[in-house]
Amino acid sequence: MPKISKVRTTLYDATFVLLAGNAVWTAAGRRCNDFRYIRGTIFADVAGILYVEQDADNLSFAIQDTFAVAAGVGLGFKALCVGRFIRLRYVNGAAAQAVFRLWSELEP
Repeated sequence: MPKISKVRTTLYDATFVLLAGNAVWTAAGRRCNDFRYIRGTIFADVAGILYVEQDADNLSFAIQDTFAVAAGVGLGFKALCVGRFIRLRYVNGAAAQAVFRLWSELEP
């Protein structure tokens, strides 16, 4: 039987805070040099957009991966870490949320 190797991951961020219509949630920037990917899951009862943003200086966040989040449909996401710093940003749709769950981790 082949040996299964464990991948050691690091929790990046998680939130369950409900957002008002058109509100934005932004995680703090974090170094990602020692990691290859960021991955996670998101669920919201209001459609929105999840941005995985990266840069070299923890200021401009010019590199973006964009994930459309449909209302009431869970989404798994994964993006390659290419910058020195990374952060998540979620832009909610027009209505206030009743459910919002976002979890993410960095993977070597």
